[in-house]
Amino acid sequence: MTEFSTQTARKGDSDRLGWCFASGRVAALEGQLLGRSFFHSLIESGNLGEARSALAKTAYRSVFTTDESVKEYPAAIEEYSARLRDELTDVSPKHAVFDLWAMPARYRTMRTLFLRSVEKNASGDELAEVMLSFAGSEAQKAALARHAEIVRGRRFAGDQVATSMLLDSAEVTALFTLAQSAPEETVKAFIIDRAVLSAWSAVLRSTWNGTDASFIAQWFVLPAALGDLAAESAAAAESDPAAALGRRVSAGVAGGLAKLARDEIRADVDLAMSEAISENVRAMRMSPFGPERLISYLVALDAEETNLRIALATVAHDMDRKAAYSRLRREYA
Repeated sequence: MTEFSTQTARKGDSDRLGWCFASGRVAALEGQLLGRSFFHSLIESGNLGEARSALAKTAYRSVFTTDESVKEYPAAIEEYSARLRDELTDVSPKHAVFDLWAMPARYRTMRTLFLRSVEKNASGDELAEVMLSFAGSEAQKAALARHAEIVRGRRFAGDQVATSMLLDSAEVTALFTLAQSAPEETVKAFIIDRAVLSAWSAVLRSTWNGTDASFIAQWFVLPAALGDLAAESAAAAESDPAAALGRRVSAGVAGGLAKLARDEIRADVDLAMSEAISENVRAMRMSPFGPERLISYLVALDAEETNLRIALATVAHDMDRKAAYSRLRREYA
């Protein structure tokens, strides 16, 4: 065996051991995930104190230590979820999965800085540098060349809608590029699903808010491999939104959304996507080890985080309990 092949074999063995260890940790963490009955009882809490008492019996007791922390639930939930994701990153082999879950936070940071820079009348070069700062690799930076060119020319001319579309499509482009770095076809398909659905839902919302299709086509800049996704999504928004997805997403995701009427998708497009993705990754839970096992847990953790936000917002702001029940995500993929 050559030196190269020996090193490759050792790396493969190391990765397998790493995934076995990480998957064992996932198995332990799965036991801490909360069921639907918990969220129902949490929604029925009479006040923040009752909600905190319920949370004190769960793994969230470490972040919900006072009534004030329950009132400021977004920060507490993010702290808890970030801690778990960081823990899994530390014990797992380096993989595109972690960049997928890290990208939203990087994107939000970039977006905030970009908009502030626009307000300060920063130069096009400065704005382009800010935009490219959230890219996680040189491949992602290269894929954002068209976006950077538009930004350098300041062609969005301060239009808030155009700016938002340009930035959102940059995140989609980075996600789509990230998918190409995933060695496993299952993981690649999962990331592509996330990228396509992000673009699809953003275009649907813009269309439902009255934005013209030609305006969307101009500012929602997508990779050539996604073809006319933006135009097709805009065209199908008022009739059959899922028709625009075609074969761009996994069959399970496309099929799950195709079962829904336009009004069901429009009522809560985020819930519709969450349900379709959860159903599609159900089989990943059965993987003995590897990134697929990790994905199934992280999808479940995302759902739990959303359910906690819904439940605690209902208690904190005395919102409609029945409406909260209908918005709850599936509690495990």
